[in-house]
Amino acid sequence: MKIFFLLNPSLREKEWDYREQAAQMAKRFGWTPRFGEVDRKNPNSMDQLLRQAWEEDCVRVGVLGGDGTLHRVVNVLQKQKRLKSMEIAPLPAGTCNDFARFLGHDRHHLEDALKRVFTGKAEETDLGLIDSEIFINNGGIGRRPIIGKKPTRSLQTLKNFRPIPLKATWEKGSIEGTFYMALACNGPFFSGGLHFSKKPLLNDGLLDMYFVPNFPSRRKKL
Repeated sequence: MKIFFLLNPSLREKEWDYREQAAQMAKRFGWTPRFGEVDRKNPNSMDQLLRQAWEEDCVRVGVLGGDGTLHRVVNVLQKQKRLKSMEIAPLPAGTCNDFARFLGHDRHHLEDALKRVFTGKAEETDLGLIDSEIFINNGGIGRRPIIGKKPTRSLQTLKNFRPIPLKATWEKGSIEGTFYMALACNGPFFSGGLHFSKKPLLNDGLLDMYFVPNFPSRRKKL
């Protein structure tokens, strides 16, 4: 069987090491590896690489990057109408690796994650949709990125939040108010390990929803 490794790690200087390790593990478990490196200067690079994987009859794509890379892979495969035909194996080599963390992978134990890529059985997972974008881990509103600065992580992320008015409705009810954030979760982790729940299910046909309200300030003016 053939597997295509799509390489987009945050530590670019370790890219060759990742490639060598993946090639050796593939040989051990009887897979034929193919490799493609994301060209960050080329907006069509991801499309071209995944098309190459399909043309080379690869049945599985090892996504060696982070959550952003995984998100783009899912959406490109959907656009190419191949999302149901290709198996996706996330590997923890990005900045946050939140979805890989949910799967039990650790960036410092890449060999264990690779072994699962070659020996594990693919399972279907739920997906969410916001406008025209699919998400596999979670999606929400409330976080406001700081232009010109590097992405924040964990608790630092909360400093970027600003309360917004929101109304949400569903089959059996609704909620309305001012919230710091709202999050639809297929996986529990976001922003490098922050989480509301550790027990969402990937294939129950449901998304966990969380709303963080805006609590009034108790400070008084003098």
